[in-house]
Amino acid sequence: MDKDIFRLLIIIFIVLIFLLIFGIRYLKSKETMAMIERGMMPLEDKKNTGNRLILYACLLFGFGFGLLTSYIVMNHLMSESPGFAVMIIIPLFMGIALLVANRLQSKKE
Repeated sequence: MDKDIFRLLIIIFIVLIFLLIFGIRYLKSKETMAMIERGMMPLEDKKNTGNRLILYACLLFGFGFGLLTSYIVMNHLMSESPGFAVMIIIPLFMGIALLVANRLQSKKE
């Protein structure tokens, strides 16, 4: 029963991430189209591609490391209700990854 809940939570989490990315891209393109219709020049965000790459790389690393850690905690350390560990560990490591990305970007500038 617990493994079914865990699988459901992981699927919901992945779907929410994809919906968030899709929503941000959709709203960004809608804003750009509205600016073009009004005769305004949309801002070019191409200068920060290196910073975004570092941010995405750190986020993916944090997500993967969080999944690995939660897997280890679930299978080797906990026998009861491990679902809360996943919901705590993954965002924790993603937050740490964001802090690392911020430090790397500030050193780069």
